[in-house]
Amino acid sequence: MGTPRLQLIDFDVVEDLRRSCITNWAKELPAHVAQRLAGHSSLETTVRYYLAVHEEDLERARRVGDALDLGADSTDPRLTHSGKNRGGSARGDEGGPA
Repeated sequence: MGTPRLQLIDFDVVEDLRRSCITNWAKELPAHVAQRLAGHSSLETTVRYYLAVHEEDLERARRVGDALDLGADSTDPRLTHSGKNRGGSARGDEGGPA
């Protein structure tokens, strides 16, 4: 029997596979989960390199906005967490007539 031959590893291919895998995780999982799976110590690294916004993402967001028929009043504090009095309306009253 002969001596086993040493197989050379193409590290560029390995890095491409890693990048593809992390990109797929980042598309489907919360950012902090992709960060942990990738072994990144900083969420900023995961976000910077793997969570780029693509045109298809923007188009999907537009379709969702259109489906919800979001108009100019979509920033109404009563519809967001920015209302100061969460128990009543954003005006500070208890939700009575205006």
